[in-house]
Amino acid sequence: MTKLKLKYAFFIFSLSLLFYNTFSSNSMANPLPIETSEIGGIIPSDLTSCSMINASVTLEIDATNLLNNVTFSFRGSYTLYNPGETTNLTIAAPFAEMTFRENSTCIIKINNSVIPFSVKCFRPYGLDKDDPDLDGLWGIYLLQNYFVNTTFLICNVTIPTNTSIILEYAFDTNKTINLNNLTELKIYYYVGTSRYWKGVTTESVEFKVLGKTPDDFYNNNCTVSELPDGPNYLWEWKNEIIYDAYVFILYEGNYTFILFPIISFGNSFLFITIMCLLSLIYIIKLNRSKQILVKKQKS
Repeated sequence: MTKLKLKYAFFIFSLSLLFYNTFSSNSMANPLPIETSEIGGIIPSDLTSCSMINASVTLEIDATNLLNNVTFSFRGSYTLYNPGETTNLTIAAPFAEMTFRENSTCIIKINNSVIPFSVKCFRPYGLDKDDPDLDGLWGIYLLQNYFVNTTFLICNVTIPTNTSIILEYAFDTNKTINLNNLTELKIYYYVGTSRYWKGVTTESVEFKVLGKTPDDFYNNNCTVSELPDGPNYLWEWKNEIIYDAYVFILYEGNYTFILFPIISFGNSFLFITIMCLLSLIYIIKLNRSKQILVKKQKS
């Protein structure tokens, strides 16, 4: 390879890195406005012999005015069974910052009795990886949710020998949002957390949407019902290990990245490719002009 070609290759490589770091959706300074509402099933702090034999989750999403706000109403019921000796567990229910906010109202119950809980927030990008609370299963969960602030609702539970308890969560919250300023709004529920418990699980997850119909959803094991107020999405698993990671609904936003006044790009990879090609063409033309000028000067 000639020195000139090496210069071209080095220039394009450097330019690609520059634009990748600037525009990639995986960059910490992410310029693409994506809102993600993530909710995880309950997680013990460490491995346990207890089973989550049943889980029933309902998330009501008021999407009637996504140019102004979105409202969540969450109800989760989890039946835990202890086949061995009396066990003390510390359990976390993880929620993305967008979902559980300061204005949220929350109640946790065991067998219909309200219990106290604490709230702990973890930052994205592994910034809290040295926290001792993340040495066990909680840390594994956060590795799967690397790019969002996550709030853990933490409670302590005692389950006697050969006994089942019902752990219930209920909260309501809302967030100001404008779909015109987003590329997408994605609402998840992580069912894969059921594998942190021993044995099989029977679980149902229901998203009740009021107003705007989502543009996409997770269609595996899903039953969709069209109701007067909006669609209803129901995912079910019966007495099995749940290998799905999560279920979701998605709204596409109207935001696009403006490159020039006339041309807009919502895809950063397309933008990088075009810029690199234009730069390469410019360098080649500039080099040819220099070669023509040198020949003229010699003649």
